[in-house]
Amino acid sequence: MNEGNPRINEGERPTFFSILTWFLWKSRNEFIFNNASRSSHEFIALALVWAKSFGFSSNMEQLACFSKTEQGWQRPDPDWIKINIDGSVSISNTKATIGGVVRDSSGN
Repeated sequence: MNEGNPRINEGERPTFFSILTWFLWKSRNEFIFNNASRSSHEFIALALVWAKSFGFSSNMEQLACFSKTEQGWQRPDPDWIKINIDGSVSISNTKATIGGVVRDSSGN
């Protein structure tokens, strides 16, 4: 990605998609809880700045990998649902995936 052209290269798309998804969630929360909104132009520009800060132009293989210890599922309170979402990005083959599950207090 260069400064004059905001296009995303093929290998950068999974990371940019993740950042864009996070910004969409963050903007939604800012609107709901703070009544604040951004223009679509500002939204994309800010996501691109964040993406650049992750070093698309540097060697992505140098990023440290970490994982969190697994926990068992804990049921939500009655009359509530729980939404679990997770994603993964493979730097070596530039693929990304995301998935999720929605369950009630009975595990359905």
